[in-house]
Amino acid sequence: MKIACLVALLITCVVMVTMPVTEAQPDRCHCSSGSCRYGTSDSGPCPYNSYLRNCCIYYRGH
Repeated sequence: MKIACLVALLITCVVMVTMPVTEAQPDRCHCSSGSCRYGTSDSGPCPYNSYLRNCCIYYRGH
């Protein structure tokens, strides 16, 4: 019973993690190890590379 509960928890966790990544892709987020360049803002951690701290996204005006 405990194993089934853990598996269900793991599946929901994976779904929660992967869903925002697919939504964020069209915004042309690019990963950076340092601070974001001018004209971009930090939108959180890099979705596809955990070594790069910042996921920089272009401002809407650009």
